[in-house]
Amino acid sequence: MLTTIAEENNLSETCFVATRAGGGNDSFKHDSSFDLRWFTPTNEVALCGHGTLAAARSIFEVGNQHESLIFHTLSGELVASRSDDGNEISLDFPLNVPRVVESEDSDYQMIRDLADFVLQLTEGACSLEIIRLAHCKTTKKLIVHTRSIDDSVSNLEALESLRVPSPDLVLKFHSGTVVTGVTILVGGHGTPYDFCSRYFSPWNGIPEDPVNGSSHTVLAPYWINAELGGK
Repeated sequence: MLTTIAEENNLSETCFVATRAGGGNDSFKHDSSFDLRWFTPTNEVALCGHGTLAAARSIFEVGNQHESLIFHTLSGELVASRSDDGNEISLDFPLNVPRVVESEDSDYQMIRDLADFVLQLTEGACSLEIIRLAHCKTTKKLIVHTRSIDDSVSNLEALESLRVPSPDLVLKFHSGTVVTGVTILVGGHGTPYDFCSRYFSPWNGIPEDPVNGSSHTVLAPYWINAELGGK
């Protein structure tokens, strides 16, 4: 039923919130603990950042006065807290630390071939070069850290020029046993940001996700450890 609804919505993720006490609609105004699940058009996923943010905002807007909400999910308990003025919501998410994939690793060639193939499909092989690869076994997310080949083209310009890779070709190349999401990452030189990225997950029915909070549970620790020396 939930997958069918998500398929009909045809959005990157559809989230479903339920009260835990079974008290009906009034429970959304009074409870602080809820069940939360996320579905893509094809399957359930373990974590969705923007879906969680939207769920929290919706509950607060129906008049819930709690400062924080607890969501029970496949990724454990997630906490959403609002600021004193009610204009901001902060999310406490898990930290999924990836490992840098080294050339001597047994899975290096498979992961490198997949990264090269996806980059080729985006037509980015002529504009971006791979600096480093990182993989998170827990989330099955692959980080392809790149930079612009042409000094006259910024990292962000090169990233924005990429085409969405053909989902069918990606799925034929890799079944999803090791990777179910690919982030192409560049440093944010010349922008207000530490880094910029694009996220592709045809294995979850998402050719490209326009916003992806769950990938940042992997990107943030990667960037801190690989680029900021762990600080």
